[in-house]
Amino acid sequence: MAATQTLPRPKQYDDTFFKPISLWLTTTDHKLIGIMYMVTGILSFVLAGIFALVIRLQLSQPNLSVVYAETSNQLISAHGVTMIF
Repeated sequence: MAATQTLPRPKQYDDTFFKPISLWLTTTDHKLIGIMYMVTGILSFVLAGIFALVIRLQLSQPNLSVVYAETSNQLISAHGVTMIF
């Protein structure tokens, strides 16, 4: 009895631009999920640090106008939400 052979998948399906992105976003591998969680945490830490630096620069001297008042309020809110993560 001969074994049945399956045809290989066409190369166009395996070499798409979105394949690595799709593999990372749909993975169930605990190591890849941990790496993605750590990278997200580090990036949010850096982003919240930049927000904090702008806030401190704004408040470093009286009447210093680095950002507008509305933008300052948005920065403070975004900094707080990002640091909660």
